[in-house]
Amino acid sequence: MTDASSRRDTVGRAISALRFPLIIGVVLIHCNLLPSLGADATGRGHDILGYSVISLLSGIMARSCVPLFFILAGYLYFRGVERFTPSLWWRKTRRRFMSLVVPYLLWNLLGLCGFILKRHLGASAGFSQYEDITLSPLTVLAGFWEMPGTSYPYDFVLWFVRDLIIVAVFLSPVVWYMARGGSRVFILTTLAMALWGSGVMYIDGWYYFYAGAFVAVTRIDITWLGRYVWLLSGIWLALALTVLFTPEAAWWNRELVFCCLCCGVMAMTSVAIHYVERGGKADAWLENSAFFVYACHGLYSSAVMRFLLGHISPDSDWAILTVYFLDLILLIGVSLLLNSFCRRFFPTVASLLTGGRS
Repeated sequence: MTDASSRRDTVGRAISALRFPLIIGVVLIHCNLLPSLGADATGRGHDILGYSVISLLSGIMARSCVPLFFILAGYLYFRGVERFTPSLWWRKTRRRFMSLVVPYLLWNLLGLCGFILKRHLGASAGFSQYEDITLSPLTVLAGFWEMPGTSYPYDFVLWFVRDLIIVAVFLSPVVWYMARGGSRVFILTTLAMALWGSGVMYIDGWYYFYAGAFVAVTRIDITWLGRYVWLLSGIWLALALTVLFTPEAAWWNRELVFCCLCCGVMAMTSVAIHYVERGGKADAWLENSAFFVYACHGLYSSAVMRFLLGHISPDSDWAILTVYFLDLILLIGVSLLLNSFCRRFFPTVASLLTGGRS
């Protein structure tokens, strides 16, 4: 095996090792119970530790998982591509119809059923926000793109898949030519993101997809990141703590958050490369379960949090953290059980729901 093929193999195994841990990070974002409590980490009393831990993990560090997913998608899309022709674009688009579009529609159909149920239960079950939404053929169809009054589809976590479909299908030719433009275009685009683009849906997804494409097209060797796993992880933690204690109104906050996201991407990649270079392997079952867990937990994440807050009063640090980590365990555990059930008794359905990943 040549050095180049060995490096590609290392990166491929690292990507496999990253998939399920990154899904845990995404679930962790949705375990953030601070909005439900109507407060944040600032100005708290005895329970400031619990609020700060949740803000650090869910509000800051776990958010690097989403950019990394876009980067991996862009990298895998353009890995090994020498010429981006219309026929190649069509082949990739047809494959993504089964791997992205079909599961997107099916999971949102399940989300629509959940939405109708929540609307029927209304205020008695804590879903009063849905009572005033008028159902019509137009609003029902619109919900597969954005539910009324939100920027998310019925299965809200699938906004990522929606944006990825847009970028991969409609913007991939533009991404290809930008990636071929070299490091100067990449640096200018990154500066623009740091100054103006961070936090804007669609733009963020496009940029990170382009960043992954740039690495693939220019064949940058990223295996060196594995040699600096502790340094990068330490810088990421330091930046995350700085974000935690920096006022949102500070003029440098946007750039600080962007740097923290990028450092998190590099740190997590370095951990994965370090892991596989020392003989570590991805668990195949967990890797294949990642998409199911991701799509499934969005259907009931708010219900689980309401249930926990209804039975555990968040009046201390330990109570707050207990709700937080129980939420994470339940969301992942139930999703894995449902995935196992579907794969055992309804394998065809499981394959459609995961785009063939089962």
